[in-house]
Amino acid sequence: MNEPALGAVLYVLDLESMRTFYREALGLRETQVEQGYAMLAIGPTLITLVQAPPHLAQQFSAVSERREENPIKLSFPTTSISDARSRVAMYGGIIDEPECEWQFGKVRVCDGNDPEGNVIQLRTIRN
Repeated sequence: MNEPALGAVLYVLDLESMRTFYREALGLRETQVEQGYAMLAIGPTLITLVQAPPHLAQQFSAVSERREENPIKLSFPTTSISDARSRVAMYGGIIDEPECEWQFGKVRVCDGNDPEGNVIQLRTIRN
């Protein structure tokens, strides 16, 4: 296996539901699943979901409350923010309403959060 270009590790409270969210709502593919963690890829990027140990889990805010003060935001490509908004909602996440979208260069973006409150962003290139 080639080394991924970039990776991120995300500690989660519910590994199984978060695997499902990132796989089904955002289109990541699982590359390895073991007890306590799962590795999912999108392009050359690897996201590792790790079951949070009890001492870390106690520090997390309530599930689905957006953790906006976290300095990291994972950004995912999509062909349609509107279509992705529906998929994300089906799996327990939230993408902000269309009026919250903005243009960043040639990219259209919109923030939201995964089911555990981690801030995510969807982006699509506009022609």
